[in-house]
Amino acid sequence: MVIGAVIITVGWTALTIFLLYRARGGAVLRSVQRVLAVLVSCILAVTTGGMFVNLHFEFFEKPSEAAEYFAAFVPKGAPTPVKAEPVKESDPATKVDFTDSDEEGIKQAKFKGEKSGITEEVRVWTPKGYDPSKGPYNVIYLLPGNPGRASAIQTAIGVQKWVQEAIDAGTIPPSIVVSTSMNIGGQPTDCADFKGRPKVESWIVNDVPNVIRANYAVSKNKDDWTIMGVSAGAYCSARLAIKHPDVFGAEVWFHGYNTPIDGGLAGNPAVRDANKLTELLADKSRKLPVRLLLIGSKDDPGTIEDARDIEKKAQPGDTVTVLPYQKGGHGWKNWYKQMPAALKWIGEHSVRR
Repeated sequence: MVIGAVIITVGWTALTIFLLYRARGGAVLRSVQRVLAVLVSCILAVTTGGMFVNLHFEFFEKPSEAAEYFAAFVPKGAPTPVKAEPVKESDPATKVDFTDSDEEGIKQAKFKGEKSGITEEVRVWTPKGYDPSKGPYNVIYLLPGNPGRASAIQTAIGVQKWVQEAIDAGTIPPSIVVSTSMNIGGQPTDCADFKGRPKVESWIVNDVPNVIRANYAVSKNKDDWTIMGVSAGAYCSARLAIKHPDVFGAEVWFHGYNTPIDGGLAGNPAVRDANKLTELLADKSRKLPVRLLLIGSKDDPGTIEDARDIEKKAQPGDTVTVLPYQKGGHGWKNWYKQMPAALKWIGEHSVRR
């Protein structure tokens, strides 16, 4: 499809050049032909460029998902509360066949979540020498940005290199890395359950952890589970870590934001304000403390400021660390470079070394 788009774009550009110099008819007709030719060329160039970007980052699997994403219904009401509901590992619904993916050392599986009803892909990286009999392993759970798929983050952020090196050096305990999608079914991410929308929170908090526990030798202690995200995934991972400290013992936030800007949480001012990370962290009814690492940079406006605002709302028992960088914009190149510092923090705050 991308090759076809390139051929069409090149061909139309050649036609545009021809029309610029040899358009026929009166002055008005020639002007209209030239304007339309240039306009269509620009549209084709932007579309083809977008297809190349999508080919690299795998935001969408097919064109219909992109169409659904930009035309999606955005709910206006409050999200439905979600409780963590671990299931027995013998539950047949949690037995999944993970097969080799197109990424080095990473397996993949697509399954239907028992709690959410979502059918989506999950990818799992295991360290060299992974042996279930040597478990339990810790879990690092990755959320990409929005839009973003399970396949978009692990290699891009350097899992195969940085996590393996951190394990080999004893910086972190032996760990596996899990990733799932953010724009489920081509929809803008909600990071919550809304009526009439994919139950994203149930998927991330219940279905994926239940399948991972049933198929891999991982710890059942929430302190051994770190959820980590970039951009929109950073906001989502922090929100879920604060709301579900019984599932995730720690969270790492790469260049996220305090106020939700995507999906249902951003659709209503009251809902948006109630789901600011500062508001969630300031809630004195929280029963368990949280551990958060917030990474930002001056080159990515607002990320350090939001991180500092969140830090100020920490309650007794919480650990909120802000790691500010002077340079580094909003993208994989910088998150890749920042990953070792994140792993160092995880190791330093790990309950099980």
